[in-house]
Amino acid sequence: MKKFRLHVVALPHTQTSLRHSACAFTIKVLRFCRMMTSLGHDVFHYGAEGSEVQDFTAEDIPVISLAEQEVYFGPFDPNKLYDCVFSPRRLIGRR
Repeated sequence: MKKFRLHVVALPHTQTSLRHSACAFTIKVLRFCRMMTSLGHDVFHYGAEGSEVQDFTAEDIPVISLAEQEVYFGPFDPNKLYDCVFSPRRLIGRR
């Protein structure tokens, strides 16, 4: 079987981990990375800092920090459904 190099882009509002299981796309990214690695492919994950994919990806490349997530999307509360509203207006006045 031919070995592929796969580049997987995750959503910026969550870390790719089971802690964010309410987000279906995040869990699909997690499972896809795990499945493709188990089939022998090289997987490069582009996502948020703190993602839990290091055990089964060739490389985890953080593209947004936890501090940036909080600025753009607000604080994460695991006890409520996450309403992802990106607000660049939160950045006005912050430098």
